[in-house]
Amino acid sequence: MFRRRFSRFAAGLLALVVLTPASAQPRIPTEASNGRLTIVQWPVISIDGHELRAAPGARIFTSGNITVTPNAVPPDTRVRYLLNGAGQVQTIWLMSGAAGSAAQGTDPSGMNK
Repeated sequence: MFRRRFSRFAAGLLALVVLTPASAQPRIPTEASNGRLTIVQWPVISIDGHELRAAPGARIFTSGNITVTPNAVPPDTRVRYLLNGAGQVQTIWLMSGAAGSAAQGTDPSGMNK
């Protein structure tokens, strides 16, 4: 009985590991806007020179889909972001390397597309 339960558990765990993607890429909605973010004094932020407020519970994600704290974001960072119904920034995705270049319409070498 124990072996049967264990083998079912092991098979389920193996299926979970195999079906989980190796690198979790964030799924950024198409309606997310592009900009350059500077944290002024959280929850006050500046995107492309416009002062905005972060919504309560706002989250910042890296390109590896890991959340970071606002003090870990360097000034003038390329981002994609979503606003909530009140006009506050709800979610921010930090764009780095090729992902950031693609979002801004340039290739990694800095040449415009």
